[in-house]
Amino acid sequence: ATGVSYASAGAGILDSTNAGNNIPLSKQVRYFGSTKAAMEARVGGAAARVLLSRSFFLFSVGSNDLFVFAAAQPTTGDVAALYASLISGYSAAITDMYGMGARKFGVINVGLLGCVPAVRALSATGGCNDGLNLLSAGFDGALRSLLAGLAARLPGLAYSLADSYNLTQVTFANPAASGTVPYLPCCFILHGFTRD
Repeated sequence: ATGVSYASAGAGILDSTNAGNNIPLSKQVRYFGSTKAAMEARVGGAAARVLLSRSFFLFSVGSNDLFVFAAAQPTTGDVAALYASLISGYSAAITDMYGMGARKFGVINVGLLGCVPAVRALSATGGCNDGLNLLSAGFDGALRSLLAGLAARLPGLAYSLADSYNLTQVTFANPAASGTVPYLPCCFILHGFTRD
């Protein structure tokens, strides 16, 4: 009645991403199927359908897949094949959930992965990794196209796309406007450390 979270740290769209250490997206969707069956047993099929059609389903996934790909194949990987696999998995998840009655989706795209503290810590200058940011931007473009296509072919599907990539760019361009210190990891701020 109050909601369910299937989130799993380190999970990806692909089952192979950090395999064995998380619950991948495909398994999270299967868990949703079990939740739906439990709802139907409790309140009946018709009531469960109404509840699911009014519910909001939030997705934020993909960054771990990109991190794993970049670490394994920093310069030689087939980016087009990666995007195709990720978009296929994302499409299957949303389509399967739609088939189970989900209609309202919120999707958070991938942000500036090349600027996260763990990545910048590996840089001699502490700067962002432009290659990872380009990888993120390409995935986000493919995700945007996927969602528009799904909405066109699945009647009643509604979605909202949160642009984490653009928000992060805006924040980095003018940190004072949002009261942040984007190039200093939060652990440094919380404990009073400096980058030196």
